[in-house]
Amino acid sequence: MGKTPRTYKGARTPQSLKEVRASARRGAVQQPKRTEAKSRVTSAVAILTGKKTGDATAAVSAAASALDRAAKSGAIHKNAAARRKSRLAKKAAAAKASP
Repeated sequence: MGKTPRTYKGARTPQSLKEVRASARRGAVQQPKRTEAKSRVTSAVAILTGKKTGDATAAVSAAASALDRAAKSGAIHKNAAARRKSRLAKKAAAAKASP
């Protein structure tokens, strides 16, 4: 502790330093899962709105699957995944209803 300046506001104790290391490792594992889920949802929405071409059903299914995988690993909260899937399903239903 003697080597850190008085104005240092970060972790000091051994367990808090360990938690900082663990948090960085978790972030490195979980960030790609969050990114994958987000990009799948964005792609599905683009297909549903007509900005991209592709199979809408497959895109929505892939996005829901990516959200479920991210929630399962803790990369995003399970309720957040459920909310995003619900919003995506609502957009899919609206796109299907309108010609």
